[in-house]
Amino acid sequence: MNAIQTADELNALAEQYHYWDAPVLGILGDAFLSELALFYECDGGQVVRYRFEECYTLSFSHVKEEIERAGKKRWKPGNYTHAQIDYFMQDVSFSLQKEGENLLYECRIGLSIAALKVLCGQVEIARLKLEELSPRERAALVQKS
Repeated sequence: MNAIQTADELNALAEQYHYWDAPVLGILGDAFLSELALFYECDGGQVVRYRFEECYTLSFSHVKEEIERAGKKRWKPGNYTHAQIDYFMQDVSFSLQKEGENLLYECRIGLSIAALKVLCGQVEIARLKLEELSPRERAALVQKS
C-alpha cells in the first residue's frame, strides 16, 4: 500500500481512470471485511481496482427505488452475466477524517443502484491487466459471456 495521500490526490487519481459509468465487475471482502476491493472495467481489457485496508466502517446499501425503476422483479446479482450488470460507477469522493489519533480515508461511491461508504486506514487505486489480478480476484469478477 502507498503512504498517506491527500484526499485531493486520491480524487485526482480516481478521475484519471475515467470511472464515470464504468461497469462494476465485482466487490471482494477479506479478513472479516477489514479489507475490501472493488473492481471496474476500463479500456483495453483492463480493470481498475480500489483496494481498501484497515477498514473500520463499511456501508453498502441498495437503492430500492432504483431497483424497482429498473424493473428488477427477479433480481439476482450473483448470477449476472456481463450484459446484465446493473452497477455502474457514478460519483466517487475521498476525504480524510480524524478519528481519535488516527487519520482515516472516507470514500463514498455511487454505484447507480447502490451506494458504498468506506472508512479505512489505507487506500490503493490501480489500473491492472486481468492477468495481474490474483486467481481469487479474477474469480470474483462478472465474466463476459
